[in-house]
Amino acid sequence: MPADDATNARPAWAWPAYALGLAVYLLRLDSVAGAFVDDAWYVLLAKALASGHGFTVVNSPSPGITPIYPPAFPALLSLVFRAAPAFPENVWLLKSVSVAAVFAAAALARYYLARFHGARPALAHAVALLTLLTPAFVFLATSTVMSECFFTLVQLAAVVCVERSIKSDDGRLALAALLAGAGLSAAAFLTRSIAVGTVGAAVLFLLLNRRVVHAVIFSAVVLLCVGPWLAYSRAHAPTPEQKFEQQGLISQTYAESFWQKAAGDRDSGTVAAGDLPARVADNLKEIFVRDAGGLIVPALYRDAHESGQEVLGMKGSMGVTPAPMVVSTILCAVCLAGLFVTLRAGLRLSELSLLLTLPVILLWPWAPFRFLLPFAPFIFLYLVRGTNYVGALVTRLNAEVVRGGLTAPARILLMCAVLLNCYDHARYLLGKFGVAGERPDWVEGFEESEEVLDWMRANVSADALVATENPALVHLRTGLKTVSSPAAPELKREDLARRGARFLAHVSPHHPAIEQTADPGLKFVKKTTRSRLFVVELGGR
Repeated sequence: MPADDATNARPAWAWPAYALGLAVYLLRLDSVAGAFVDDAWYVLLAKALASGHGFTVVNSPSPGITPIYPPAFPALLSLVFRAAPAFPENVWLLKSVSVAAVFAAAALARYYLARFHGARPALAHAVALLTLLTPAFVFLATSTVMSECFFTLVQLAAVVCVERSIKSDDGRLALAALLAGAGLSAAAFLTRSIAVGTVGAAVLFLLLNRRVVHAVIFSAVVLLCVGPWLAYSRAHAPTPEQKFEQQGLISQTYAESFWQKAAGDRDSGTVAAGDLPARVADNLKEIFVRDAGGLIVPALYRDAHESGQEVLGMKGSMGVTPAPMVVSTILCAVCLAGLFVTLRAGLRLSELSLLLTLPVILLWPWAPFRFLLPFAPFIFLYLVRGTNYVGALVTRLNAEVVRGGLTAPARILLMCAVLLNCYDHARYLLGKFGVAGERPDWVEGFEESEEVLDWMRANVSADALVATENPALVHLRTGLKTVSSPAAPELKREDLARRGARFLAHVSPHHPAIEQTADPGLKFVKKTTRSRLFVVELGGR
């Protein structure tokens, strides 16, 4: 990345760098879909919509169970199923939605930073490139069918449109941008409910800019768009009997998940209001000592064969040694300095959105990394501005350079981050194609899952009910009716029996392992060696 200048010219390295990014995405595409568990639900709901079953969990023995998941992303994927209904043959088309979304989000981030943050071309393109090459985004787009990539695009587009409505001098264009921003904000909320922070930020931003009428219009349009879904989901909430039958996150309310120690896991236990400060402190510590580093320089926190798996949460084996934790803390402190510089220059909707979403992230009982990821372009901007600010304390740079330019230290830091990501992708691909190093852990694990799923499709009778930690994937690949299994089924055999489960299947290597030795009475009819996946025959109906 050459030195920055004050011109509006596109850097010479921009197009070759984006071409490199496209090559990375195409080469990293694989056939894995549903291993994340959540993405299996997205695919299942999309198939249900496309096949005329409505927005229901068709894997369950009882029909008509409405899921907790918002409907926008499954509705989008359902268009793929209408064009190519065969799964898993249509996996490439399903993933193309996320791949296209990441590239569009990177382009939109470049525009937003240049137009509303005063970033010079080299800085805007560098942040867009780093966003594009972030292993977490690449992993989500090429090895899952998760909603984060699409959500990042829609949320960013909403921010751009609301900002445009403020900046426009033409009343009609301002209103059009406002209506588009409201529609996109609603779409973001209907994709992931954590967008409530961005919706609230947009209303507050309009009020702070003395656009009271526009704030009312914005609120009305958002409510008009999301109100029907909120009313429908409330009216069709799963009954106690349906919750007992299906169980798992898919049938829980957000309020139920909030008071659990781990969202969606009934066996994790519950917390009281007095436990919330400790949860906030724990999540804040996680962001400082692991997540900041895992987002900016993830190759320092895990091996290349795990590239992108930081989105599963970094509290386990990633970044547990002192050095990476120190690096992450320093990077987080620099980002906070950059946020301070940005706020001092003027409040933008991007910062307000992050600040209002942060309390939700800190209070939610889940690893915060995935919730921070959609704000990656802004976090990278704060990293650059923080680096510039620290340099300015020594070299006395003017404020314009600090906010909009790429100083030598910031250029070096960005180059290191981009090169580390490229190195990470290169090592991952060498392993994927069997040239050198370990094969991707995610791909190998899914191949083992397919071994179990193929066995079930051939050996389990069509009328059998299967309990599993990944009920959507098992149903998609076998056609069997499925329900969610508890984390420790050897302690819940009576529960499984009352629910009518004849088989218990552990098919997800990255899901917490189920203890196999605690109950010697378990009858294993299928087992694997690498990840200890299995199928247990329980009896029952």
